[in-house]
Amino acid sequence: MKWLGIVMLLWLLARLGGLLMLAVMAGENGIGAGVDGLLRVPLDVVLLAVLLLWLPPRRALMGSIAAMLTLAVTLCLAEGATFAIFGRELNVWLDASLLSAGYQLLASNLGNLPALLVVAMMLAGLAGLVWVVARLLGGACSASARTSRLRRLWRSAGMVGLAGAALGAGYLRDAPRPGIDFPLASVVVEQVEQLPRTLAARRRFEQRQRRRQPEVTALPGLQGRDVVLIFIESYGMSLLEEDAASLRDTLKQASHALADQGIASASGRLRSPVRGGQSWLAHASVLSGLTIDDGLDYRLLLKSRRGSLVQDFAATGHHTLALMPAITQAWPEGRAYGFDTLVDAEGMGYAGPSLHWVTMPDQYSLKTLATRWLDNQDAPVFAQVALISSHAPWTPILPVRDWAAIGDGSGFRRWADAGPEPEVLWQDMNEVRRHYAEAVRYSLRVTLAWVERYLDDDGLVMVMGDHPAAPVVTGTGASPDVPVHLFSRDTEFVAPFLEHGFRDGLIPAATPASSTMACWRHWLQRHFADGEGDAEVAAMPRHGTLPACQWQPGE
Repeated sequence: MKWLGIVMLLWLLARLGGLLMLAVMAGENGIGAGVDGLLRVPLDVVLLAVLLLWLPPRRALMGSIAAMLTLAVTLCLAEGATFAIFGRELNVWLDASLLSAGYQLLASNLGNLPALLVVAMMLAGLAGLVWVVARLLGGACSASARTSRLRRLWRSAGMVGLAGAALGAGYLRDAPRPGIDFPLASVVVEQVEQLPRTLAARRRFEQRQRRRQPEVTALPGLQGRDVVLIFIESYGMSLLEEDAASLRDTLKQASHALADQGIASASGRLRSPVRGGQSWLAHASVLSGLTIDDGLDYRLLLKSRRGSLVQDFAATGHHTLALMPAITQAWPEGRAYGFDTLVDAEGMGYAGPSLHWVTMPDQYSLKTLATRWLDNQDAPVFAQVALISSHAPWTPILPVRDWAAIGDGSGFRRWADAGPEPEVLWQDMNEVRRHYAEAVRYSLRVTLAWVERYLDDDGLVMVMGDHPAAPVVTGTGASPDVPVHLFSRDTEFVAPFLEHGFRDGLIPAATPASSTMACWRHWLQRHFADGEGDAEVAAMPRHGTLPACQWQPGE
């Protein structure tokens, strides 16, 4: 029966997004998690099924309905994918910009031509879906037109009765919830309704920026000292809480080794504005002193030219540097932040192989930072470094090599084909989680070894995760916090952070973070804007110290 077959197909299409989210939640909470939503009767499918019994099988009408259905199904899938990857709701007005980032990730792993082929296949698939659905709808309408009016009335009554029974059954349960929903219609309506909310968010951002984002302030307490801010990709507190890959032992051993070398350390945790990706939002939050948790805020921030931590260090007399080994194309954000020097993948001088998405190993990036950029500058350096070896797909896992043997990176060729291919690894989520933890452990080991080997007597190194991995990897209940570690041979540069919940050593407190990553700039200004400096720096305009920063995103 064509009509019944169409009803079943529409029912399945309406649940694709929910099935994707169910797959994410089932990994942590068991297969029963989220099933309740899938068992509800999709009322929009019921209404469309009734209409198909009475509509004329006109090609233009069927094509229009098929196009709207394809749009709704695409949005449902995008909603499920956004939840799985980023642990948040979809906003097409903001998330459309992620399509470009997604293509770059695809091209980095597969190559440009295969990536273009994948995109072409996806577009062809959408067009094919519209065509197939239009043909099926037309066939169902034609078959219904040949059916007696009485039979169509009975089928219509049956669909309405199904919806009514589902509604009644829902309210008879102990915890009353309707047994119906509108999965296709609601996702479209929700995105349409988000447009005015997004425009209003722009106005709120501008107001929040005026209230919360600090003015450019010199940091004479750090004058004349190299300061390095290192972001470790996907380094989340959930890894330490689960002691994945024995990370706690790694940190404890490193803490003792660093202390033996006269290096003081302290660790805490901050709330990341994102999960699973969009590292640039976490970086922006730290640099600006304002929580940036969506694409609109990010674009508005870059256009505002209000100033960031980069300008704070420039005002203190530092040469500002961004070391970004993952950047393979133009990066206008770097200019917007105001870095004196931008070093992308091409500027790193790396002669080794790329390792799937990872353009070069973290050990090479850090060795280059020390020997090429920190040792060869006349002025003190403020460097932001974004490490990437712990970025998905988390294969291969590299060993920590002898620093003297790093050279131009060509020695890493032996690991070009090591470990499973991504398409093989990602067939087993348990193996994915193990590789994820091992990749973060590699990045941590390299970073800690670099601190022990290259930290100057008067330097300050700040290491923090950017965000946890996606909920599909960590579980939906994983902490949104990231660890933060401070290192200096001068305890005076570490001690001030103890008042913000930091602890001596490399193991952060077990309690959730009460402060966001945006607080970092405020704290640096609070503790180092009143230090002693030369007359020129001391004469620069400053805006006083700021109170402890403890607000949450969206304020």
